[in-house]
Amino acid sequence: MNSSGKFIVFEGLDGSGLSTQAKLLAKYLQKKTRVWLTKEPTDSTIGKLIRAHLKKDKKNSKWLQMMFVKDRKEHVKNILKALGEGKTVICDRYILSSIAYGSINTKTKVLQDLNKDFPKPDITILLKVPPKVSLKRIKKSRGSFELFEHERKLKNVWHTYSEFAKKDKTIFVVVGTRDKKEVFKRVREVVERD
Repeated sequence: MNSSGKFIVFEGLDGSGLSTQAKLLAKYLQKKTRVWLTKEPTDSTIGKLIRAHLKKDKKNSKWLQMMFVKDRKEHVKNILKALGEGKTVICDRYILSSIAYGSINTKTKVLQDLNKDFPKPDITILLKVPPKVSLKRIKKSRGSFELFEHERKLKNVWHTYSEFAKKDKTIFVVVGTRDKKEVFKRVREVVERD
């Protein structure tokens, strides 16, 4: 990525601690640099439509993937602006989530093609949490499940995540089942070594 800021993305199964670790990293890095913490789907009108769709058990995967792309297209404008201003951008989910979750109903190649023109993160931190642990955490925090939150589906999602991690040296797998401070220590090591 040719810009003055650094683009860091957190990925993983729902309930793996993405938001928690993204916030911890933002707080830590704000002592050293300017930081913009963001997420996908965004809080835009399109992002809200996506969230509403995920709460229902609808299966219109083509529509959903097109909405993710539209939301991301607008989001990336702000990401590039922040990076150009020298900010570190920390994003809670990005392209890899669309591919991993979308691969349940759509071919991975199709999803990659839909997202091929978007900038690649400098670092992706993939939090590894088994599907059973993920579902237990979701139930405890929210009490209800969304479209993709079933053990079999999450196993498939994790498989896609792990296949990408094997091929991409900018994706770092961090075990997310430990205490959040221990997980953050590892996250910090990944970010600081790069």
